[in-house]
Amino acid sequence: MRVLEQSEVESFRASLNEIASLPGRDAAMTALAEQLEKNLTLLGATAVEDRLQDEVPETIADLLKANVKFWMLTGDKLETAENVARSCRLVQADMSLLTLRHRDASDGRAKLDQHAEVVRICVEQGRKKAYLIEGEALGVIFADPVLTTSFLEVASSCEAVVCCRVTPKQKAEVVRQVKTRYKKVTLAIGDGANDVNMIQEANIGIGIFGNEGVRAASSADFALPNFKGLWRLLLVHGRWSYVRIGEMILYFFYKNMAFTIPQFYYSFYCAFSGQTVFDDWYLSFYNMFFTSLPLVIRAVFEQDVNYKERPRGTDPRVRSKTLVERLPLKRSVYRLYYIGQENRIFNQKNFLSWVIQGLLHGAFIYFGSTYIFQTVILTRDGYNGDMWVYSITLYTCVVLVVSLKLALHTKYWTTMSLASFVVTIGFYYVYTWFANYVPFFWVYRSSEMLHSSIHFYATIVLLVGGIYVFELAFLVLRRELFTTTLDFFRHLVSRKLADNETLFTQMIEMRKPSPKGTPVTPRLETYGRL
Repeated sequence: MRVLEQSEVESFRASLNEIASLPGRDAAMTALAEQLEKNLTLLGATAVEDRLQDEVPETIADLLKANVKFWMLTGDKLETAENVARSCRLVQADMSLLTLRHRDASDGRAKLDQHAEVVRICVEQGRKKAYLIEGEALGVIFADPVLTTSFLEVASSCEAVVCCRVTPKQKAEVVRQVKTRYKKVTLAIGDGANDVNMIQEANIGIGIFGNEGVRAASSADFALPNFKGLWRLLLVHGRWSYVRIGEMILYFFYKNMAFTIPQFYYSFYCAFSGQTVFDDWYLSFYNMFFTSLPLVIRAVFEQDVNYKERPRGTDPRVRSKTLVERLPLKRSVYRLYYIGQENRIFNQKNFLSWVIQGLLHGAFIYFGSTYIFQTVILTRDGYNGDMWVYSITLYTCVVLVVSLKLALHTKYWTTMSLASFVVTIGFYYVYTWFANYVPFFWVYRSSEMLHSSIHFYATIVLLVGGIYVFELAFLVLRRELFTTTLDFFRHLVSRKLADNETLFTQMIEMRKPSPKGTPVTPRLETYGRL
């Protein structure tokens, strides 16, 4: 505290007004504040306990193993920041430690060149690196674009980066530089008001409820009660979200391609008259009712691997209502994070594959139905079916094929998943009979003739069954010949090997890295008899 005279207050206000419009306003404000904040009297001190929360080291360790770059931005001094980084295992004992604390641009440039050479040597020798930099040196670097580029090149090559004595503005600037220069998805997590700028600048902002208030949590995209919640948010729900959304988009293109191709080919058979092969109401209800519910349920509840399960009690038919963690599987979940990092699902190759499958399935259904119904006799009286008998058969095959395709690619079945398929197919069957008795529908009285003929059922069995057998064979061959890490995990879980920690760990560690860095898993039959 300091008691000011009236003249000192007026002098300070006048100086403040003078520098308000100067070009170097920030530097002048800092100098003016230093002149005022002198000869202070200490009245007392207060503090908030600032210690590591539970499971922080374990969370950071798994994120680093998942190839997530981890930068620590703090206002603590360098020594304190280094100790905190070591205690939470961000900076490890086997890492080469680089420190930058120069305030001069020329010294900083020379130091950065020296660090770049050290990093190159460490990369050649396969050693890990950690980078510590002070806020004042960071301010000098960000003032020079060349130094900024050099710093980011060195820092991005390190496994851990610690920026200490940084201001809220500098925290946001670090996030901005990484996000804009390297086009990376950035996530910022903090628990105080001084982290708000950083949280709002990142692509994903996470606030933690803590002793420092709720400013960070209220300004973030997600709010967590503690830091260890980041593990489940990223490695579990983040991966599930990518799997669900990616596969949903691919399937949506597939099912609409399989539905559109028959209409495209039919235009050649109707002399380009504009006649549609499907009834108008059937066209409208395809995406609205007949194929939507299973897709929505799957997009909400789909899981590839879950480290929790409901164990069976004394009665093997009854499962417990409490989820229990399988620790061996939990410790290895980070190995599956590469699916989203390498964009293994929603990529150009998979997109073209699903579109081509839609083209082939649609063409197979159309030409198969057309060939069968050209000369077939449907009734005992010798009458053949009209166009709408053929249309309903074609439409039914499409609905069943796309539903079976989704069922084959569903990895996690729940009661709602099964019910969605049953309800959707049941609703479609009821609708065919409802439309049969509505006079202004084009398919009026067609279902009666259709369901009384064995050719209708034989056509469905032949076309839908043929595609189903081909899809099943394709999935089995892909799983056996091109086994992924996810396939390997699911295989171990299905054979209850994930509960044996020693055996599960040995199998996981047997994987060898490929040239691209992606783990190559052993053939599944290697463990078929374990």
